[in-house]
Amino acid sequence: MLVLYLPVLAMNASAQTTTTTISGTVYDPRTTASALPLPNVLVYVTTGAVPPLAAGVQCLTSSSSTPAGVVAYTNTAVDGTFTLTNVPVSTTYTLVIQAGKWQRQFSETVAAVPLTGLSLHMPSNHTQGNIPRIAIATGSVDALECVLLQMGIAQSEFSDDNADPSGVLPIHFYKGSEAAGADINASTPVQATLMTNSATMNGYDMLMFPCQGSAAGQASATGATNLLNYANAGGRVFATHYSYVWLDPAAPYNAQFPSIANWEIAGEQSITTGIGTVDTGFSDGATLAQWLQNAGATYQNSSNQISISTLRTDVSSVIPPTQSWLTYNSTAKPVMQMTFNAPVGAAAANQCGRVLYNDYHVFAVTSSTGQAFTDE
Repeated sequence: MLVLYLPVLAMNASAQTTTTTISGTVYDPRTTASALPLPNVLVYVTTGAVPPLAAGVQCLTSSSSTPAGVVAYTNTAVDGTFTLTNVPVSTTYTLVIQAGKWQRQFSETVAAVPLTGLSLHMPSNHTQGNIPRIAIATGSVDALECVLLQMGIAQSEFSDDNADPSGVLPIHFYKGSEAAGADINASTPVQATLMTNSATMNGYDMLMFPCQGSAAGQASATGATNLLNYANAGGRVFATHYSYVWLDPAAPYNAQFPSIANWEIAGEQSITTGIGTVDTGFSDGATLAQWLQNAGATYQNSSNQISISTLRTDVSSVIPPTQSWLTYNSTAKPVMQMTFNAPVGAAAANQCGRVLYNDYHVFAVTSSTGQAFTDE
């Protein structure tokens, strides 16, 4: 019996597929020494076609990003590193890196030896991969668009509805209705064009509202309703300082979101510089703090403190489940950064949208008038 069984064992062993590993690091779009590694990026390999990402608002939950029909997948660690295991050898794969709707594909041939040391960068232009469609209502005192530029997005990717009516380029400007910041040219549409047309708004994956230097002249009833519907349907919203007009339900702003924070706008303090503490009491906050420290961005190399500038004290505290990410180091500890999911109050599995509010300027500028967008 043993003599008869041995050939079967040998046959089964030879039929087994040999596997190996693929490892590397995922970075932001820059290919310079300044590039930063990115945590929580989905990495996977497949031999099939990668379906295109639809543009515009849609409900994408955490379960939506789980790849189907792939050979192996993982997420990057806080230092941007990843290892894909049990990858069959002698095959050419499409290797995909994806964070939300940021996506890039690479062709990798896998042999018997592990594939190591890959340096994979997010796309810097739309020909390299998918960049989310982003609308920015530019502000005169917070050049938020320059953050995208400095993280490696090519200046050629910035346009507006008039210069790029087909939406080939991912980032479009609208001139802020109170005090506009950068524009593409004199024909760049105004913010109301975005806010009063739900179809236009819903064509974007993310809306950005940097500070315009004043709360007056921004909010409208139609715009507030459209923004609520946009977030509830799965849109992403990023606002700074005076853009609280879109979030505070109290008069005279009358935002359509329910109460997500305790606003102290009447008693706002203007502070030039200060130190903030990152909340590490939840997993994403702990990841952010570690990532900042790894990048050398924490105050005096602390584990969870950073320097911030042009900060205000409009939020005394959050109303759960709104999450505080950063507080100012003072006795009152006002909230400097917070997020909440939409629709507010819905079950977590049904919350598709995400809103982030900063009570400090991200990229402060001194100019109070609009100007053509240039490399800053």
